[in-house]
Amino acid sequence: MAKLRRRIGVFQGVGIAVGMVVGSGIFGLPGLAIEKVGPHLAIWSWIAISLMVAPMIYVFMRLGMRFPEAGGLARYAEAVLGRWAEYGVTAALLGTYSIGIPALAIVGAAYLQRLLHLPFSLDLLAFLVLAAVTLFNVVGVRVASTVNTVSLLTIFALIAFLGIVQFHAVLEGARLLHTPLLPADVPLGRVWKVLAILFWAYLGWENLSFGLEEFEQPRRTIPRVYWGSYGLVVVVYLALAMLASGGAGLGLRVEGISGLSELLPERFRALLLLAIVAIVLANANSWVFGASRLVFAAARSGILFRGLAVLDSRGLPVRALLAMLVFYGLFLFAKSVLGFGVGDVIALVSQNFIVLYLISLFAFARLFAGALDRFAFSLSLFVIGVMLSGFRYWLVYPLLLMFLGYTVWKRVNKEKEEGAHEGNA
Repeated sequence: MAKLRRRIGVFQGVGIAVGMVVGSGIFGLPGLAIEKVGPHLAIWSWIAISLMVAPMIYVFMRLGMRFPEAGGLARYAEAVLGRWAEYGVTAALLGTYSIGIPALAIVGAAYLQRLLHLPFSLDLLAFLVLAAVTLFNVVGVRVASTVNTVSLLTIFALIAFLGIVQFHAVLEGARLLHTPLLPADVPLGRVWKVLAILFWAYLGWENLSFGLEEFEQPRRTIPRVYWGSYGLVVVVYLALAMLASGGAGLGLRVEGISGLSELLPERFRALLLLAIVAIVLANANSWVFGASRLVFAAARSGILFRGLAVLDSRGLPVRALLAMLVFYGLFLFAKSVLGFGVGDVIALVSQNFIVLYLISLFAFARLFAGALDRFAFSLSLFVIGVMLSGFRYWLVYPLLLMFLGYTVWKRVNKEKEEGAHEGNA
């Protein structure tokens, strides 16, 4: 059986994980939160959601240490629900990656077009972005990790620069943090809506599960990667939230999806665009990494065409990477012909992952029974329940994908049984 070669250390793993979580939305969400609940409550909402997702980090860390394999979420489901669940979750993930990664690339392409004034259509430019990040992954994990490291350094450099040019906003943000928050200042309905929006900022750690087979000394590396990346992401988000809320407290118009650009003088706006492009490239790079490992694992298990489980001389799943690039291209072509919106696709992807979170949480509950495990399970179940409560008929999509996977499993299982009967005869 082909196995991915272990080559990812703690530093590279943290870079990949941060790239999976942090996307272009980091520059829009702080202003959006302020628009909903004001600068004071917005900071505390970021702190609250950062604490709320910590139990899920623990859940994925524990599952990853138990199953350091390329199957990821599909392997977790198979371990406790049976082989049919691996087919169902794989189908849901493939249906999610095939539309979500191109949608992410379109966001990056829009910023890239605005920065460089390129003559291409957004869909074509998005495909070129995906072709580039696929090439990064084909060249090797070290190159892909370098892209994520550059992105992370860009984020910290931009935050430091914002802190310098808007030092008064930093001081105002610190003052807001030290100002008591009274119960009368907390409208529960509006706070829930803000937390639901900010939760999307923390999606991504589940994708890391597909690359764990390549981690060096997984029992030591996996916890450090999960908690190290979580710490860095929290620092990034809270720093931007404090800057944005402090700016709002000083009277700057930072509300809304593009409000953070108001913190930069006009002559430096290109810096913000450049940072967003670097972050989106790293984000797409990490998601392409995760998707290819899912395809490789599914092919190795016999769910997909086994030829996709072939590794090159360096132990990389190049065929899986190229196969997914074809699917990205088909989706972008269909989008350009049918003309549907990217926003609905992104919301659909987020919902699918929350459903898959729930399945992973069920697997966790079946496999671990310690006091800390039960505490993490209870908190995670509450958070997921809150996040899912806003979705209605859209839940049909992941359920249909899982049913499709179940149907394929039934057909494959039937063919095996018929083959066994013929052999016995």
